[in-house]
Amino acid sequence: MALDDVEAQNQIRQMVNFILNEAKDKSEEIESKAMEEFNIKKLTIIHKLKEEARQKNIKKLKQEETKSLLEKTEILHKLRLDSIKVKNNILMEIQEAAGMKLDKLHEDKEKYKSLIIDLIVEACILLATPEVWVFCKARDKQVVLESIDPAIKKYEKLIKSNPNNPQQIKITLNPKDIEAATSKGSICYGGVMITSVDGSLICNNTLRTRLESIVNRGTPILSSKLYGESL
Repeated sequence: MALDDVEAQNQIRQMVNFILNEAKDKSEEIESKAMEEFNIKKLTIIHKLKEEARQKNIKKLKQEETKSLLEKTEILHKLRLDSIKVKNNILMEIQEAAGMKLDKLHEDKEKYKSLIIDLIVEACILLATPEVWVFCKARDKQVVLESIDPAIKKYEKLIKSNPNNPQQIKITLNPKDIEAATSKGSICYGGVMITSVDGSLICNNTLRTRLESIVNRGTPILSSKLYGESL
């Protein structure tokens, strides 16, 4: 897995650590304010119950206690939803910041070319078909063209011990921009998408897809570091 190697993981980990403190402070501030508002409302409810208790009978008091409990439950529920929304927004900001870092990987051509080769080879092994299209961003076409022959050689070397995969493969760069080829047309940050010639088999190895996969697997850990609990 290309982005599971030490360098790719370190890039994302460095970015997360960079904004971790700011994200945690922001979350604590919002949660503190929400808890303050909750305590004020709680004291108001308690005071109201004490005043009315002197004027109403036991039956009425029980009715008001039930009402108070419902109000408290509603307040706690709203606080919980607000807290989840804030945490999700912070995690989205972290993911977008990581994406911007990944979008600059192409600036180091040699390292990026090595990454592209690995992404192509991985996808070809997964698809196990003798002829494929490779899609990429318009800016990456040259580096992808330069990566095809090395990727073929690496694939054929790795696949010798696996009789289930084609021993030879043809890889062709599709002229269509990857961001136009995908259904969502979203920014992919780089990487490649490999398909069979008829389009029935697809391996999305864009950097965005890989990042989303890493974030989805790491969200419980990241959430625990930020808030001491899982979302």
